Amino acid sequence: MKNVKGITLIALIITIIVLLILAGVSISLVVGNNGVLTQATNAVEANRKASAKEDVEMAWAGATTKYWSNWANDSSKVNNLEFYQTELQGKDTSGGIINSISESGIKGKYEVSYTANDQNKTYTFIMNEDGKVSPATKWKVEEDGTISGNVQGVQIGDYINYDCYTGVDSEDLYYKTSLPKSLSNSDVQDREFQVSESEKTRKWKIFGVDESGRLLITSSDIVLTKKGENFFMYSLSCHKNGPDELDNMSAIYGHGEGALSARSINVEDINKMQGYEVPAPIKYTYTKSSEDGKIRRSKYSGSSNQSTYYYWDSTWQSHTLSSGETSPEIEHTYYTYQINTNNLSTKAYNMLKYKDSTYTSLNYWLASSCINCYGNYASYNIRYFYGGTITAGAGYESYGRAQGGDWCGIRPVVTLSSSVMLEGDSTNGWTIK
Repeated sequence: MKNVKGITLIALIITIIVLLILAGVSISLVVGNNGVLTQATNAVEANRKASAKEDVEMAWAGATTKYWSNWANDSSKVNNLEFYQTELQGKDTSGGIINSISESGIKGKYEVSYTANDQNKTYTFIMNEDGKVSPATKWKVEEDGTISGNVQGVQIGDYINYDCYTGVDSEDLYYKTSLPKSLSNSDVQDREFQVSESEKTRKWKIFGVDESGRLLITSSDIVLTKKGENFFMYSLSCHKNGPDELDNMSAIYGHGEGALSARSINVEDINKMQGYEVPAPIKYTYTKSSEDGKIRRSKYSGSSNQSTYYYWDSTWQSHTLSSGETSPEIEHTYYTYQINTNNLSTKAYNMLKYKDSTYTSLNYWLASSCINCYGNYASYNIRYFYGGTITAGAGYESYGRAQGGDWCGIRPVVTLSSSVMLEGDSTNGWTIK
């Protein structure tokens, strides 16, 4: 019995460890990031995308042949984009459907959206006028906070050379808002915005990525009115129409080479960047007491010095509470906070708060309205960014008084085309190509 040989416990443990290691390596080779299954999935997707690209090219070639055969000399058909939209939008091809064709922001290039029948997946391509198709650039925010697309390492707050003036029609560079002036100091409340030649030197910064994978940029400094003033807003109009008008004022900055459109910065942009969890809205009503004639909010039993309460229906027709009457529900959506560097990089923090590389705080309107429900009245406001704080004001109070108003700058956010590629680096800035 002493000569019977077997494996020791240590040898058994070592054998098991080796087998586990081999199993882990095998699993990694099959399902890892560069594993067999991943590579097979990538190959299938690449094949589908190539088929979609070929389908779009063939449809485009057929439309181009028709164009030159029938309307090459017809002046009413000189707008190629309009022709291709008529011919191809909604067209069923052999492998899918062309959803839309639109300007790409770069002359001679169009953006084509195509949904393949296989997997019902949508692809975006950039089509040149000569019929060459290339995949659109999709940007994404990486886990380390950098942005990648055709290049790596782009950071929010990096400088980028965007020209919002050169080559743009003059009528696209001007906007006059319909928002009213207040009765006092109305001579200095400029309502006009103009992109002038001096805007060629305006600095811009990387702002982020939208839900479609397009790159966003914003002005590094606030935009002022044509007379070089901050923009003044007050009363109910700023709550009701202010967000749309801020978008309209900002839109004149969205016609430069590589741009699709422009809008105003809004509170949702900053909340997303900061990682701020927005409080849930609270619904309230207001009642005019039949005993003392005073206005009080639901869930409030304190004193009140207000006896008038105006409210508005869905068409913005005003109504006044009568004695013993309760208003329809309204939502308290006001909140305030200061941005911080907990979830923001230093570059992103400085971009939101300061002018360029100086430490002069910026004050600008946000294209977002809110309602602040006090115990005896409601305040209909518009949000703004003031020296690093998200707040609101400039609006109208439900007892019939317009607030005094505020002066702030405008902050355009430009959406770049998916045909845009960048070159450069984070230190020296990026160039659109």
